[in-house]
Amino acid sequence: MKREEPFDGPTRRTRLLDTAVAGAVFAMAFGQILLDPGLTPGWATAVFGAGLSLSLLRRSTRPHLAVAGITISLAFAAATGVPVQSFVVVGYACMAAVWTAAARLPTASSLLGLGLVTAAASVASPQGPGVNLLENLAWVSILLGGVWGVSRALRSRAELIVKLRQATFELEESRAARTRAELVAERARIARELHDVVAHAVSVMVIQTAAARKVLPPEAQRSAAALASVEESGRQALTELRHLLLVLRPADESAGLTPQPGLSELPGLLERLETAGLHVTVTETGPATALPSGTSLTGYRVIQEALTNVLRHAGTDTARLHLAYSHGALEIDATNDGPRVQPPARTGGGLGLIGMQERVSSHGGSLSYGPLPAGGFRIHATLPGWTDT
Repeated sequence: MKREEPFDGPTRRTRLLDTAVAGAVFAMAFGQILLDPGLTPGWATAVFGAGLSLSLLRRSTRPHLAVAGITISLAFAAATGVPVQSFVVVGYACMAAVWTAAARLPTASSLLGLGLVTAAASVASPQGPGVNLLENLAWVSILLGGVWGVSRALRSRAELIVKLRQATFELEESRAARTRAELVAERARIARELHDVVAHAVSVMVIQTAAARKVLPPEAQRSAAALASVEESGRQALTELRHLLLVLRPADESAGLTPQPGLSELPGLLERLETAGLHVTVTETGPATALPSGTSLTGYRVIQEALTNVLRHAGTDTARLHLAYSHGALEIDATNDGPRVQPPARTGGGLGLIGMQERVSSHGGSLSYGPLPAGGFRIHATLPGWTDT
């Protein structure tokens, strides 16, 4: 069984409050003693008043000592005949001790404190022909029991608020950590794919440079030396790129052997989605110009993620895909007529909306998405035009 701990520790404010309460009890007790010389015995009333105030001096720091001090003071009053009923401050002191015990101590300890103070107050209260011990016990139990219950309820509420805040903080931290991890993973994936594209281009450059150097006439030695330098630089760059690839994907070497897809593989993707139960209507405007490898790869990935989201989350078996080519730029518009439900920002093994935006941004493009007024969801991406050189 988990051990119940005190709710929280005292602050400077609570210590000042304790001192103020103890000072007020002291002033009220001794003020009454001074104003009523008939209170006897004199020395006992002074000891009783001092005991009440000292018991409350550090009640937040030592709530069990506050309970013990009040109990002992009341027992002392009963033994010496101090007229407890003449001290109005006694009720306030008892309530303060019980309140603090309920707020600071574990349940069992606070109930024990409640019982001790209730019993001592009942015994110390005046008894006579019209009032007996049981009646005193009943009235004191109602009063102090109510104080204990209210304090305990406020403590439970405060504990619940703290737990909810902690849970909210942990959820936000977990969400932020997952987002950071997925962004890092997606950036690594983008870097790997860009590496493959760049590595291919550099390989072609090295081969063509070597071929050009070999067909130069003997008198073009200066040009041959320049081409040899370009070829060597290209080979070094290719080596560094391959090393970078090994760093980026040490756990999946086989991924480097798979050619990266482009928009030319779009018919195969649509065929697989059709088999899976999603019919996609494709329209195109503008001349379908040849795109750089990186742009083609990014366009393919965006379409793949957008249509996969429709298949998984949209609750519909149809989607529309529109490709617009203009001045070498590519616009992708994927829509569906499913319920107005946004696909998750992150998916198990795919890009997710966050990763999709990261990928498009890395190519200088833009991405927008959101539910449609009449239902469904739309993803729109723009990839700027540029050419390989």
